[in-house]
Amino acid sequence: MKVNKNNAKIIGAAICGVAIGGIIGLYLTPHLGKDTRDSILQDGSDMADYLKAKLEKFVQDIHNEYESLVKKAKSDFIHNGVV
Repeated sequence: MKVNKNNAKIIGAAICGVAIGGIIGLYLTPHLGKDTRDSILQDGSDMADYLKAKLEKFVQDIHNEYESLVKKAKSDFIHNGVV
């Protein structure tokens, strides 16, 4: 139980560190705030598109595997009477 609390503290500290680092980075950037925000939004959009494509491929792969297994099971049942 104590390990879980320690892990939660470490994760919480890491998240806080990333957030603080991001805020400091925004303040120290040589670009205009609007340019920085636009860049962040574009990067976020690109990442969302990438993750969406990966998820769609994963779902399609799972679907294809499922269809393959169903087809094999039907074939085995028809040819061998095996359930």
